[in-house]
Amino acid sequence: MNASVLGYLRQNPDHGLGALVEAGSIIADPPRDVALRGQRVGYSADDLQVTEMIPRVNQVLGEV
Repeated sequence: MNASVLGYLRQNPDHGLGALVEAGSIIADPPRDVALRGQRVGYSADDLQVTEMIPRVNQVLGEV
């Protein structure tokens, strides 16, 4: 596994949402606590936060 996972999440933010939304890496529109049952929710990556995570992930994975 490598840091390319972050790139994947940036392009496919609908995968593994729970923790990522809570961490603020993925933004729900409308927010989950406001969305009505059955309402379609759009998701996007918070580019700044994801970009800031890349060096930390690389360090943890030993890819630096």
